[in-house]
Amino acid sequence: MPKVFVKDLKRGEVYTFRHWLAGSAGIVQYIGPYQHEYTSGRTWKAHRFLWVKKPKGYGEGKSVVTLYGDNVRGTLGWHNEKG
Repeated sequence: MPKVFVKDLKRGEVYTFRHWLAGSAGIVQYIGPYQHEYTSGRTWKAHRFLWVKKPKGYGEGKSVVTLYGDNVRGTLGWHNEKG
């Protein structure tokens, strides 16, 4: 599964998302970037995704995935609807 880089993200597009805690990949839709303020007062660019299909046993009760910087918490891939 080829990686998707932050610079290539398009609002409304659907991507596969594999979190390091989840055994299988889920599907997310990119909502867009936003500024998130940490307690130190600095702001960090974050990217928000809406769950379309959650991996089994992961993301229960969560409707949104948030990634900071260059996607350090999971792997985004291109989603092929035929697959």
